[in-house]
Amino acid sequence: MAQPCRAGLNGYDKIAPDKVVFDTDNGQRMLLQFCSPDVIKVEYSFDGEFQDEAPTPAVINDALEKMDVNVADNANNYEMFTSALRVSLDKKPMRLRIY
Repeated sequence: MAQPCRAGLNGYDKIAPDKVVFDTDNGQRMLLQFCSPDVIKVEYSFDGEFQDEAPTPAVINDALEKMDVNVADNANNYEMFTSALRVSLDKKPMRLRIY
């Protein structure tokens, strides 16, 4: 049985207009890439390092539209919005919700 994530979030870096990296208090990291208003690519790194993007048979092009996401830093969560989605990332414990 999978164990719940007990990590909390320490902050974030917007590394590109469409990419945000969130840092956890245990050295792990989560990358959110907004590919279009209704498509988000999520990567999670247990060692804090992301692998170079390798082509996969399922994904040929993950930059579907030019996106520029803004991050709202609230007391208990981070929020990001597109015209189609609301993304909420709770800080402690870390929890990703997409509406």
